[in-house]
Amino acid sequence: MEKRQARSKTAKKARAKPSQDKTGIAMKREASKKSETAATLKAKIANLEAEYAAFRAEVMEDHTTYKFFGIFQDAQDWCINNIVDSTADLEGLSPNEKQSIIRGLEGYCVQDLDWDMLIGSFPYPICELAPSFLAAALIVKDWMERFVDNPFWYFTGGSDQKDGQNESPGSVAQAMLHVYQQFLEVNPISGSYWKRESVRLASSVHKSQASSTILGPRAYQNAEDFTFRLHASDGYFKYRELCRSARLFFDRQTPWIKAHDLHSLEGFDGDEDSRLDGHRVLLVVSPAGVRFREAPQYEEGRILQPARVVVEHGEWTKEDDVKNAAEYHRVAEV
Repeated sequence: MEKRQARSKTAKKARAKPSQDKTGIAMKREASKKSETAATLKAKIANLEAEYAAFRAEVMEDHTTYKFFGIFQDAQDWCINNIVDSTADLEGLSPNEKQSIIRGLEGYCVQDLDWDMLIGSFPYPICELAPSFLAAALIVKDWMERFVDNPFWYFTGGSDQKDGQNESPGSVAQAMLHVYQQFLEVNPISGSYWKRESVRLASSVHKSQASSTILGPRAYQNAEDFTFRLHASDGYFKYRELCRSARLFFDRQTPWIKAHDLHSLEGFDGDEDSRLDGHRVLLVVSPAGVRFREAPQYEEGRILQPARVVVEHGEWTKEDDVKNAAEYHRVAEV
């Protein structure tokens, strides 16, 4: 009797085993599906985060482009409101004083022309508005050399140093720039990170130096704020002015250079006239800005804004300008 009961229990266990196996397989399959679903969701989240990061970077670059243009517009606006209107108003300056203006614009203005030849090479109406153009270029040159050339321009020697032992102005900034340049040669990405964090930390204690400038606090404060944000961000920034060792000739197809609006190259259909192609670039009113996500060694970079330039075209007269404007409006009305 006991043997029969034992065999019966064994048989029941045997019959129950296939059902238990099926349940186990089903549970494993369900667990596998959940795992796959979780992995899929993680992948989607990662893709969304990457897309958001790319979108945010693009928005930030667009904002940087806007601010980059804005600081140059500040310079132009100030010059329009505070500089003499006409080139004729500068006739009282001596030849040496006029040449000193040109020398002060090295890298932004050609150096092999005297004052009269330079102004005579400007087209109408730029030739009559030269003071504001040259003044704006001088201000922009000062901004770029003061705030952009060295990301650490605001660092100075310690205030507790004794008289006679202070480091020369800018020596700390130059030392930090040297370290940064060494970083860029060895590991550009690490160099960018070090620069970014150094600027971010310093910006919390930096006091504006804008009030000491001839241009006034607002415009220089805007330039300071922009460059702080620029240097405190990832990546690398470069700007381009005139090449100091070779002549630069205009080509409307070149993406990083654009003729000043007063050249009136753009037609109603958006196409640009080719009349300046091959002509020499005389003056950079604002330089081109190029932003690199990592470093110039790894990518071409994104042009934040092309350089705005004045191109040699002295033969363009007031009559030519009037005719060009009339033709533009005629086409617009068709």
